[in-house]
Amino acid sequence: MQEVLSRQFISEMSFTRRLIRSKTEALQFRIAEHATKVICIPNGPVNHWKNVLTAWGNYLSKLRLKNGNLPMGVDFAYQILYKDPFEPDELSITVSFIEIVAAELNIILDVDVEVVHKKLQQFLWNMSEKIGMGQLVNNVVNNFC
Repeated sequence: MQEVLSRQFISEMSFTRRLIRSKTEALQFRIAEHATKVICIPNGPVNHWKNVLTAWGNYLSKLRLKNGNLPMGVDFAYQILYKDPFEPDELSITVSFIEIVAAELNIILDVDVEVVHKKLQQFLWNMSEKIGMGQLVNNVVNNFC
């Protein structure tokens, strides 16, 4: 019975490359936003934000390519989670995320943009590694900041 349920779950999580891109892009903004909150507001509800990041990352890590039932791959995950939204003007995009978080929470954030960007980029790389290899992201999120 367990074997049948496992196969059904896996086949339900197998998608074309285009659909995996779409599903990952749908969460990209929220992942970067929550990671920015963890970085910029260490006295906030960090455990909640980390729980959400873990749930989203673990969901993405279980997506499989229909052709071969393989995880999406590290480079593909990083392309979607970091390169597409941030390059070529990484610092401006990081400032945008900081401003969005500040506006959402109605606070003033006086942070070093370069430090925030480096932490955010490293986090998104670490997430991409786990997601791309089809591994759970719990350790990456738990060790973040």
